Amino acid sequence: MEKESSRSQPGVRALERGLDILACFQGVAEPIPLTTIANKVDLSLSTALRILGTLENKGYISRDEATKRYSLGPKLLGLTSAAQKMNSLSMLALPFMQKLNAKYDETITLYVVSNMQRVCIQRVDSSKTLRQVIPIGDILPLNIGAGGKVLTAWLAEKEGFDIESFSPTVSKALLEQIRKSGYATSFNERGDGIYGIAAPVRDSLGEVIAALSLSGPTARFDFSRLSEFAEEIISTARDVSYSLGWHPSYEESRSA
Repeated sequence: MEKESSRSQPGVRALERGLDILACFQGVAEPIPLTTIANKVDLSLSTALRILGTLENKGYISRDEATKRYSLGPKLLGLTSAAQKMNSLSMLALPFMQKLNAKYDETITLYVVSNMQRVCIQRVDSSKTLRQVIPIGDILPLNIGAGGKVLTAWLAEKEGFDIESFSPTVSKALLEQIRKSGYATSFNERGDGIYGIAAPVRDSLGEVIAALSLSGPTARFDFSRLSEFAEEIISTARDVSYSLGWHPSYEESRSA
């Protein structure tokens, strides 16, 4: 027996209709009446009204009580802003990542935190046959891998963050050491024969907003060059931070 197609499943069909309705607002500067939305997505007025009501309740759509017209809601605008920031960061970091990749010919990735996980928003691949490939958009744990541990190290500084509840595999002492040294390492932590070295990227206010990582197969890692690799990844992450408006004097003034 064949599986039921996604279009015949009520939940998926409702989601598709909701996304079609949101697409109506692309390139539109003025609020839209219900009839226009219903016609654009080929829905009855009652169905369009029901879906719009759900989107409004969730904050993705706003309705003007006086005109009865609809516009994008605050939650969707917030997501758009976050997406723009991520895209700006990934494009700004790319030339620095390419330079580091050209020097070592290993995979360079950039991660940010999303829903207490890390997401790859940019990467430059090694040209070698044996290499780590992390697709852009891939979601990975925060408590495993060099990039994840870097992000966790600075998350742990935030008030109310309970590292023991978040991850039994990462200790406070380890996170303090990462903050002190400015980088994190990982070797075969996911049982995949991969090593990683990562350092934090800061915004203009000094907040850690991303982790820059160099990674490759553990089999060809030269442990005698660990300090060199660490210095290079820290330096590159610092250069990205500089381009975002960060300056070391921020840290000095905060610690004074």
